[in-house]
Amino acid sequence: MKLSFTLNGRAVQVAAAPDQRAVDLLRELDALDVKEGCGTGECGACSVLVDGVHKLSCLLLAAQLQGRELTTAAGLGGGDPHGPHVPHPIQRAFAEQGAVQCGFCTPGMTIAAAALLAENPAPTRLEVRRGISGNLCRCTGYVKIVDAVRAAALELADVSVDVSADVPAEALSAASDAALAYPAGETAGDASSVVPGAALAAPAGDAPGGAFSVTPVSARVRAKGRTTGSTTGSATGGGKAKAGGAA
Repeated sequence: MKLSFTLNGRAVQVAAAPDQRAVDLLRELDALDVKEGCGTGECGACSVLVDGVHKLSCLLLAAQLQGRELTTAAGLGGGDPHGPHVPHPIQRAFAEQGAVQCGFCTPGMTIAAAALLAENPAPTRLEVRRGISGNLCRCTGYVKIVDAVRAAALELADVSVDVSADVPAEALSAASDAALAYPAGETAGDASSVVPGAALAAPAGDAPGGAFSVTPVSARVRAKGRTTGSTTGSATGGGKAKAGGAA
């Protein structure tokens, strides 16, 4: 069967078998940014935009692409098709915020982020986590990915917040949430913060500053200022003595 559709702004005419999957056809067309991880719609690595809607190409038949406009991660940015690619703000934010490790999930993750920001230009951290929940990442722990999507939202909204400053994560979250404004019913310090302020306070028995501090740029977690004699680490990085032991 003959199919005609648009792929990243380019008209495509191609023959496909009736039972061929969209992910296989796209990779045959050198759209190698479309990955196959699971083949069952669980991982999100094969994410594409079909007429602007987030779809999993491993669950689509190639025939369903007829007459559609497809965008893969390679088509999110701009620039001359025959010249250098200009990254989309989402792609740039992923690089700047350190949200890429092995990179296998990144194309699908950026597609999910693009779909989210098209629908909700000012998502809270909780809404970002929900928006990318269908895309799995085995490397990053998601915190840096959430930071990147939030940074892209700020750039697209043309809000001036220094997302690269070496400040605790909850301070960045508070600043960006204030800039983007909370949806009705949400207040500062609610579940939209990825790290509640209380979680960064030093636990009992720890010296001030004994909690983990998170840098949005590198997202490295580092423990500092633990008191002498701490034997087990707390969830916030401060050491605590074992029950019944001397502090």
